[in-house]
Amino acid sequence: MENGNLEEAKNKGIKLGLLISSLPLKDEEKKAMLNVLSQMSEEQLDRLTKILEDTYLNAKTSDEDKKLEEDLLKIKKEHEDKKEKLDSNFKSKLDDFKNSLKGKI
Repeated sequence: MENGNLEEAKNKGIKLGLLISSLPLKDEEKKAMLNVLSQMSEEQLDRLTKILEDTYLNAKTSDEDKKLEEDLLKIKKEHEDKKEKLDSNFKSKLDDFKNSLKGKI
């Protein structure tokens, strides 16, 4: 194996190990996963790494996603309230203008 390929394999192994260690599993379940890795093809290892990476990122960003959703709902509510107030104010002024015209016609 070339030196570059060896380094790449080592990095992939470290990444996969870190991802497995971050899983919310019991230690014995993590060890069982690690034992199976030696029987997997490189393609299977790459797919597993991708799945675990996606799972890790989804778990890490779920709190931020919830906060963002709450912030967006708050902004939407504020916008709706302002629009409602402007519409009401406009309707009131329009009614006043209409009433003022009735007296002059």
